[in-house]
Amino acid sequence: MREAILSALSGVERGAWIRFFIALAGLALAFAAALFSTVTRESGNLLATALLASVALILAGIVAVTTVPYLARRVAVERVRDAFDYDVTREGLVYSLFVVVIGVAALNTGNNLLFIVVSAMLAAIVVSGVASASVLRGLELEVSVPAHVFAGATALARLTLHNRRRRAPAFSVSVVPPRSKGAGKRLRWERSSFAFPFNAAPGRQWFRLPDWQLRSKREVTLAPAIFDTAVYFPYIAARTAATADVELRFDRRGRYQQESFGLATRFPFSFLVKTRRIALARAIIVYPPVEPPDEMFEILPMITGEFEDFVRGRGTISTASASTCRRIRRGTSTGRQRPNPCR
Repeated sequence: MREAILSALSGVERGAWIRFFIALAGLALAFAAALFSTVTRESGNLLATALLASVALILAGIVAVTTVPYLARRVAVERVRDAFDYDVTREGLVYSLFVVVIGVAALNTGNNLLFIVVSAMLAAIVVSGVASASVLRGLELEVSVPAHVFAGATALARLTLHNRRRRAPAFSVSVVPPRSKGAGKRLRWERSSFAFPFNAAPGRQWFRLPDWQLRSKREVTLAPAIFDTAVYFPYIAARTAATADVELRFDRRGRYQQESFGLATRFPFSFLVKTRRIALARAIIVYPPVEPPDEMFEILPMITGEFEDFVRGRGTISTASASTCRRIRRGTSTGRQRPNPCR
């Protein structure tokens, strides 16, 4: 039991918990100051009311500026936000326009029926987001690429999409390449430290706490991507997998790399195209192109064989030729002159 508790506490970061309890204490003091400001206002002490209300606002502001961003970073808000990308479709724009028009009409007329219609339309948007997110979260992607590829030749890659959910199937899912990001500077959160006083030497500062800082970093240009088209899976039953083969063709040699893939869906109402990012790195080395041989090189072995048979035939005398030579020699002994083919 003790070892389990120690192992659980080993992953806890002390700085995050210190900031959390400091934030709780600050909010508690701000709440107490706000309550006392209400009491002093009822008693007629305006100076004390203004002072206590100002203290409550200042404490709440300090907590919001110094503690909330750090805790938000610690719970991986960036990862949760970047897990899904949203693209509004044409149908979603038209639907949103209808919601706005009906909502304005409901506010102008005060008709309860129009408010009910607007509520139902907004609820449909919420249901669409929840349903599409549940479909994408239960999927796992497996990508198999060939080991050797030559430029200009066609190769096959295999995409396998697994539905790990027990009962619910998946509808209308596409495997898409990630969004291309242009080279340039982007803002990134990096680890830093918060110290006070700010301009003092490290040994003379009163305290130092771990913190996050937003900095501008230059993006590194990656190698060309492997996949540039989407692969559509209309239906994947529960606890099954669907497979699709994709033809790959590279015009130039070099290294092609892909750091992530995307699972996109419009299910169920096509209001949004929701894309879930999957960190799955794949790389292919494309070799120089192999040119096909000319027709001369194709028929060269046959020509070589015919020439060898011809040369071999000139150096041998068959049995029939030997008997012919003997008959020619007998004819020569009788006095008749005939050409001798054996010479």
